[in-house]
Amino acid sequence: MRHFAILLIIIGLASCIQELPIEVPGNQNQLVVGSLINPQKLISLNASYVNPFQDTLAGRVPKILEILIKENDVVIDTPMGQGPDIYSSTYPMEGSKYELYVRTENEVVTASTMIPKKVNLIRTEYSVKDIPSQTVDKIMEYLITWEDPPLVENFYELQLLDQEKRPFSYYSYQEIDDQVLVQEGDLSYMPDSFVFRDEQFEGHIVTIKISTSHGSIRKTPTVYALLRSVSKEYYHFKKSWHRHVFLQNADVVEDGNLDLYDVYSLLFQGDPIPLYSNIKEGRGIFAGFTEDVRKFTLKK
Repeated sequence: MRHFAILLIIIGLASCIQELPIEVPGNQNQLVVGSLINPQKLISLNASYVNPFQDTLAGRVPKILEILIKENDVVIDTPMGQGPDIYSSTYPMEGSKYELYVRTENEVVTASTMIPKKVNLIRTEYSVKDIPSQTVDKIMEYLITWEDPPLVENFYELQLLDQEKRPFSYYSYQEIDDQVLVQEGDLSYMPDSFVFRDEQFEGHIVTIKISTSHGSIRKTPTVYALLRSVSKEYYHFKKSWHRHVFLQNADVVEDGNLDLYDVYSLLFQGDPIPLYSNIKEGRGIFAGFTEDVRKFTLKK
């Protein structure tokens, strides 16, 4: 009798299920081009197509017929290749404008950017503060100083690198209260680097302060500062990238276990933000930067 009652309940629940038609989003199959250029490396690009919504296979490689690279309105290179990775024989120059033209069998995409003038770091210093606690023994306070070029809008990216010159994760930092970084509104997205404009210090010397925590350490770790002077396109792309990655909720399920807090995050955090693109008639990013790397020394 008990099994019969369970069977009736299952049948009743099944009768309450209604199939709803879902319209699968269309796919424009757009060409995607990605290229971040700087004077230390040959210009290269990656080309692919947007995968269809239901396609579980690897993306198709476009048949590229022509690539043109212009420097200050003059064609300087015509690299060849079928991708997805294509390399030129040209090193870009700081202070120059660059244009990219890619033609395939079915489309033509274009983009432009510039390589900003290199901004050198003036000082990179650290100090150590002992803060005995159950989890933290020391606070490392880092000061990064440079002079902002006047009479032009400048954009920057800042990172701390470990002794292997790998970026620190956001979780390595203490609470960040430097107003230059706070005013960008990116910190709540836990970025792995900090991008910002010079509107608060235009044309002046600026010092950014960042702190990290350490447990018991026998010697002070080797840390480097990476400062990039970036194009406006790079700045907008990185801001959208930090938001996009944060809203992906990639860590909701770990080792098959659902954490209740992360489930709420998955349900209510919001949809991923579309990435910034400056590729006309396609998707992707073509942007430039210069960089300076300097080791931290103990503040006297």
